[in-house]
Amino acid sequence: IDSGWRHMSILTVSGDVARLDFRLAVEAACAQLDAHVHTVASFDSDDAEGARAAVRKLAGGMTMGGGETMQPSNVILLLCFDDHIDPIITEAHAQGLFADGNVWLTPDVPSATTAHQVVLDRGLPVDSLVGFRSLYFSPLFTAGWSRVSKAWAAMGPADCGNDLFSVPASEFSRDPDPVFAFAYDAAVALALAMKAVAARQ
Repeated sequence: IDSGWRHMSILTVSGDVARLDFRLAVEAACAQLDAHVHTVASFDSDDAEGARAAVRKLAGGMTMGGGETMQPSNVILLLCFDDHIDPIITEAHAQGLFADGNVWLTPDVPSATTAHQVVLDRGLPVDSLVGFRSLYFSPLFTAGWSRVSKAWAAMGPADCGNDLFSVPASEFSRDPDPVFAFAYDAAVALALAMKAVAARQ
């Protein structure tokens, strides 16, 4: 928005709390910055045709009062998962939403690697994804990753077994998933909070 974008559309999978929270935060930020959310289109997670229909909704513009049609926004925020990328990209290409001047922003889960593979598999022009931007916050260079890596290296199956499940030794032969750093810090914060509450009793 600081670069001059005054509008955007949002394409989102429905039924996912994290994606909903992200969308609502973006809409609130747009309202504060006097930017306009042009169209919000959603689809069910297991409905590929619904995803295609949602893309067509974005491409169709918006009918205003008096029957006037507003052109589609060329800035699209995509909130979904890798499993949804194929029908979205193929339909968006068919609708001209990857033409010059269009920008797709996708944070968190969907990867540019998956999008690129879809383009190759479908025989679409490789330059279709020039405006596709996948934003991902990696914890690899954070203090949280350092903490979880040290804890992981010092642990083994005997440290993790319980009545519900046992962890295979093979899990400790490789580094943990980077996202685990977030879960680890969240669990530690919760444990410290519980200790603090117990100390006051």
